[in-house]
Amino acid sequence: MRIHLTGAAMCLALMTGAAFAQTPVQTPGQAQGQTQSPAAGRGADGAPPASTAQAPAPASTRAQLETGFQGPLVVHFDLGSANVRPQDEALLDQASRLYREGHPLAMILTGGTDSVGLPEGNLRISQLRTAAVLRGLVARGIPAERFQLLAKGETDPIVPTDPGKAQPENRRVEIRWR
Repeated sequence: MRIHLTGAAMCLALMTGAAFAQTPVQTPGQAQGQTQSPAAGRGADGAPPASTAQAPAPASTRAQLETGFQGPLVVHFDLGSANVRPQDEALLDQASRLYREGHPLAMILTGGTDSVGLPEGNLRISQLRTAAVLRGLVARGIPAERFQLLAKGETDPIVPTDPGKAQPENRRVEIRWR
């Protein structure tokens, strides 16, 4: 089961993310009202001319190219805890720096758990973990409206395990950007 976190800031983040995703991109010619017929710019055989120009990189790739980082960053948690561990605070600092250097449209926080406990409780703890990382990144200056949040509970483990088995790698929040 997947669930988006609730609350005013979370709803704003989701609405803002949707607005970014639906914003049309115009070419310089379109922005100036210029149009081009389908046959314009084609060779005598009707094929498009060979081009050495590269298409603009997608947002996720653009942020990665500008920072040189391939991500995701993964914040891990202790069993039953939604507190960011002291050793993971540096990851929040790194995410903040990468945000400032890469200028992504959105940062996507995805929380998960291992399979210890009931599925409903695991979903709730993944929500709390995602919210803890959100608070840490907002405290570092990233605007709340730049986030998209997803809590997956135990439904998407990094390391598959038997039910009820503790697995530290699955107790995480992944930080990605687009």
